[in-house]
Amino acid sequence: MKKWSQWLMPGLDGALISSRYNKGYLTGLFSSRGVILLTQEEITLVVDSRYAQEQAKRYPYDQIVVAENWKETLAAIRIWSMANQLDRIGFEGNQLDYNRGKDLETGIPAVWISKDFSKHRAQKQASEIEKMRQAAAIAERAYGRLLKEIRIGMTELEIEGCLLNLIREEGGRKESFPPVVVSGERGAYPHGSATDRVVEAGDFVTLDFGAIYQGYCSDLTRTFRMQGRANRELENIYGIVARAQRAGIQAAKAGEKIGGVDAAARRVIEEAGYGAYFVHNTGHGVGLEVHEYPSVSPANEDVLMENMVITVEPGIYLPGIGGVRLEENIRIGKDGAELLSSGKTELKCVGGE
Repeated sequence: MKKWSQWLMPGLDGALISSRYNKGYLTGLFSSRGVILLTQEEITLVVDSRYAQEQAKRYPYDQIVVAENWKETLAAIRIWSMANQLDRIGFEGNQLDYNRGKDLETGIPAVWISKDFSKHRAQKQASEIEKMRQAAAIAERAYGRLLKEIRIGMTELEIEGCLLNLIREEGGRKESFPPVVVSGERGAYPHGSATDRVVEAGDFVTLDFGAIYQGYCSDLTRTFRMQGRANRELENIYGIVARAQRAGIQAAKAGEKIGGVDAAARRVIEEAGYGAYFVHNTGHGVGLEVHEYPSVSPANEDVLMENMVITVEPGIYLPGIGGVRLEENIRIGKDGAELLSSGKTELKCVGGE
């Protein structure tokens, strides 16, 4: 069986792959350029001349067609579809812009069916899991060093800059996304970017960050507090969020509904009286992309599969006061979840004058 055969879902006799990460997963072409065309028997690359020679050495395509622009690419797709007598072709409707999608539908005599092919990357190989374990370890080491350097009076931007430098020093090719750095009352912003706000005594600080190792991402969130008198409600909330996270991790098992992970974590927060302040899903898949299938949301009725890698990241956010979020990366196993990150949840108190 060809490696890509599973990508031709029931009802499809061909597929057009255009997303950078799906192309990279299949053949190593991590580029926005070019498309990959699949049938049950053949894999074809359509790409401009800058990439054709290198790709011919990198992957055993059945055919490489050189196309320097979209017009030529469209013509190649038309020839491919007619030569293979394809009636129903899957494409990544969430990746192509509107005009190019219309070009396919009006210029090529086939039924075009939008599919999320990234689902085929959800179950990770052992080598992928190990790379994500290393990506998490890099981020963890950088965070551990950061806590020793943070001082009251630093700005969020200074903390961010220090964290990014440490990720590289610890072996990360780069960060897996622009980090979230929020302190004090800004902790109520789940995805707040760093500002020139000065971190003060007693502040709670939340960092959402990750590293890339050999192409694979980690995604961690840590909340800590600065030395000094802290908000007692936030200290209490920290314990609630930690319990919610443990409940979500314990619910994560192959064969269980994905929505059950969200429900388990959310139940702890709701029973503590803070349900209205948990304003996002409990997690998401992670891999080549920092946000992948599946969404760990209340409405997701899909089933967890062995060797999926997901995040579990409950949070509580109080407007005008601050917030707490904790996030771990886990591998789904038959008998439960395996932590790929540390899972340490004690509230750390750091910094000084």
